[in-house]
Amino acid sequence: MPDVHGHILVVDDIEENRDLLQRRLSRRGYDVVVTDSGERALEILAGGEIDLVLLDIMMPGLSGPETLAQIRQSSDQGSLPVIMVSAKNESEDIVQSLETGANDYISKPIDFPIAFARIETHLALKRADDALRSSEERFSLAMEGATEGLWDWDLKTDEVFFSTRWKAIVGHDDADLPNHISEWFDRIHEKDIDRVRTEINKHIDGISLRIDTTYRIRHANKTSRWVRTVGMARRDADGNPVRLAGSLSDVTEQILMDPHTDIPNRTHFRDSIDRAIARKERDENFDFGVIILELDSYQDLKSSVGHSVSEQLLQDFAQRLKAHTRPGDTVALIGEDSFAMLADDIGMVADAVRIAERARGIVEAPFDIFGEEITSTMSAGIATSYTAYDSAEDILRDATLGLRSAQELGGNCAQIVDPELHAQALARLHLEADLRRATVTEAFELHYQPIVDFNLGKITGFETLIRWDRPDHGPVSPVVFIPVAERTALINQIGKWVLNQACHQLAEWQKSISTPLDCVLNVNVSPRQIQQPDLAKQVADALADSGLDPRSLKIEITESAVLEDLDNAARTLERLHDLGVRIAIDDFGTGYSSLSTLLHVPIDTIKIDRSFTSTIESDPKAHQIVNAIINMAYSLGKDIVAEGIETKSQAAIIHDMGAQYGQGYLYSKPVPATQALDLLKDQLDGTNAPQMSVAI
Repeated sequence: MPDVHGHILVVDDIEENRDLLQRRLSRRGYDVVVTDSGERALEILAGGEIDLVLLDIMMPGLSGPETLAQIRQSSDQGSLPVIMVSAKNESEDIVQSLETGANDYISKPIDFPIAFARIETHLALKRADDALRSSEERFSLAMEGATEGLWDWDLKTDEVFFSTRWKAIVGHDDADLPNHISEWFDRIHEKDIDRVRTEINKHIDGISLRIDTTYRIRHANKTSRWVRTVGMARRDADGNPVRLAGSLSDVTEQILMDPHTDIPNRTHFRDSIDRAIARKERDENFDFGVIILELDSYQDLKSSVGHSVSEQLLQDFAQRLKAHTRPGDTVALIGEDSFAMLADDIGMVADAVRIAERARGIVEAPFDIFGEEITSTMSAGIATSYTAYDSAEDILRDATLGLRSAQELGGNCAQIVDPELHAQALARLHLEADLRRATVTEAFELHYQPIVDFNLGKITGFETLIRWDRPDHGPVSPVVFIPVAERTALINQIGKWVLNQACHQLAEWQKSISTPLDCVLNVNVSPRQIQQPDLAKQVADALADSGLDPRSLKIEITESAVLEDLDNAARTLERLHDLGVRIAIDDFGTGYSSLSTLLHVPIDTIKIDRSFTSTIESDPKAHQIVNAIINMAYSLGKDIVAEGIETKSQAAIIHDMGAQYGQGYLYSKPVPATQALDLLKDQLDGTNAPQMSVAI
C-alpha cells in the first residue's frame, strides 16, 4: 500500500461519522481532511490539493446538494469527483445531486468494501481525466498505474480501447487482445451475460444514470473472476450515445470471501459445488461430500456474551476449521453461524462421515476469547454425491436437513442425509404449507371435552380442543400439527381464532338455553402466545365481541410455558386476571419448578397431568405425587382438575384425595359443538348420558 494515493475531503456534521471515515480511509492509504460544514469545505477546496470529496447530503447550514452546486461552479466531474453520502430514505436528494453533478453515491450504514471500490474507481477516472488534460503520455502512465482497468467503447464501430490493466485483470498481455467488443462479451459467464447487456442497454436508453454491474468473467487460466464494471455514455448534441467509457475492477475477493472470518462465503462455496458436480458428470469415479456445521446453542451464547465475543468465537472457529482440513477441501461461511466443508474426491460415504467427525473434534478444546474461556459442541449434516444432484442448492438443502436432524437429536453429533430423512423433510414442508393455507382459510374445527364435578356428578365446564381435517390426508392429530404451528409462529393466528371462536360458541350456547348456564370454557394458550404483549387485549376483544362474561372463560397454560419467561408470563397473567378471566395451569407436575410457579403467577386451577392419573392405581409413586399436588393446591386455595380419567376406580381414588373435578374418556371424548350442547341439555333435563355418571 503506498503512503498516500489520494487526498480526500470528508464533509459531515456528525463527529462519529467523520472519525470513522477518517480512520478507515487513512488505513487504506489516503490523506484525509475532515470538516463539519459545507461552508468550511468550500474554503478547503479553494486551497486545492483535494482529489475527491465525500459529501453528506443532510447538514445544517449549507446542505450537501447546495455545497455540491457551488463546487460545480468551479470544478467539473472529471477534475473533482464528488460522492454523496446518504441515508436510505434520501432517494430524491440522491437523484437531485446526480443531476447537479455528483459522480456517485454511497448509502449509510457504509459498506466499506463497496465504498472503497467506488472511491478508487472515481480516483482512477480522475487520474485518467487529468492525464488527458495534460498529455497523451501522462494519460497512458495513469492508466498503467491504475488498479482498475479502463475501457472506451466506440458504439458505431464496436471497437473498444482496453487499458493494459483491463487486459491484465482477465489474464492477457497488452498485445494479445484485439480491441473488439466480442473480446469482452464473449468472456462473460453465460449466466451473467443477459443481465450485463440489460444494464448497458438501460443506460444507453437513458433509463439509468450510469452502468454499474458485477458479474463473472473468464480469466485466461480458465477460472472465473468476479469483476465490477462502471461506466457512462458520451452523447452527441442530440443526446444520442456515441461512446461508452468506464472502468473494470477485480472484486473477486469482496464477492467470494467473508470479510470477518477470511474464508470463502456462500457464493464461493456454491460455485465450488457446481464445479464438483460438473467434474462428477465427466468422471463417474469422482465423488465428494458436503458437510454443514453449526456450533450448538450459538444463538443462546450470543445473547449471553454479546456480539463482540460471539463474532470473535466464529473467527477463531473458522481458523481452526481451516487448519484441520485436507489439502484441496474447501471451508466456507454460508450463513451467520453456519459453516460448510466440501470434501473433495472421497472414496466412500464413510470418508465424509470421518471428515465431519474430525471437524467436530476441533471444538473439544475451549476457546480463549478476550480472556474468557468458552466451550461448545458442534452438530453436522452430511450429503454426498452418491445421491445424484443437479445443483449446489439441492445438495446444500439435503446437508442442512442432516444438520437439523442432528440438532433435533440433541446436538453434538453428525447425521448423513438418506432417502427416508429426505422424505420426512419433504413431508414436513408439505404439512407446513397445508397448515399455512388452513390458517388463512380458518379450516379448523373446535371440539369440547367435558369437565365434571365429582360431588355433583355434572358438567361444569369444557376444555376447547382444536381439530384439523387436512385435505387429501384426513384428520391430523394436534400432537403433529401444533408443534409445526409453534415453530412457524402460525400458532399466534390459530390461537387467536380459537379464542374468538370459543367465546362466541359459549355465548351462543347460553342464548340457546333458557336456564342460566353455569359453565366455564377452558381455552389453551401456547408458549408463543404468552410471549405476545397484546394477549390480554386479544382476550378482552374476544370477550367484548362475543358478549361473554369474563368469569365464563378460563385460560389454560402449561407449566413449561410459564417457566420459559416467568416474569413476562406473570405480567401477562396478571392482566388477564384483572379482566376477570380465570387461569388454569395444565400438565402440572411435569415441570421442574412447580411450587415456584404457583407462588409467582395468579393461578386459579391446577390440572393434574394424565401421566399421573393413568398409573395412579398401580404406581405408588404416582399416587404419592398426585396426593402431594392435591394437598398443596388445597392449602393454596386452588381448584384441582384431574385429566385423563378413564376408569371409575381412578375417579374414586382422586376424589378421595380431595380433588373436585375430573376430565377424561370415562365421561366423554372431545365432541363437536352440537354434541357438547346436547350433553348440556340432557344434563339440564335430568337425562345424563351414561358416561356422565360419576363413581365416588
